[in-house]
Amino acid sequence: MATRAYKRAENGRGWIGIRFQRQPGEPPSDVVVHVNLKDTTARLQQEALGVVGVNLIYGGYHLHAEPSALIGSLMDELSRDRVEVDMIKLAGPAFDGVDNRLA
Repeated sequence: MATRAYKRAENGRGWIGIRFQRQPGEPPSDVVVHVNLKDTTARLQQEALGVVGVNLIYGGYHLHAEPSALIGSLMDELSRDRVEVDMIKLAGPAFDGVDNRLA
């Protein structure tokens, strides 16, 4: 993930994800997200990225049974003016039957 830099006036963007198991011994499941950070300073972008990361961890462990709730929770405490999630991929046994084109 890259945030805004001193000499680069572009918005930050990149991929973040989580790999988890619902129970020991089960194959892992993945949630991978592409994020665009829209804040005007690196500090604000880093804070927004931290919020998305915490939401991703929480959603992966607690909302994996409801993919639409997991996706919606990524933006908790954030606005579309600060962060844009433009791609998400759900894979593994926790997301059997999920169509990623609809996610």
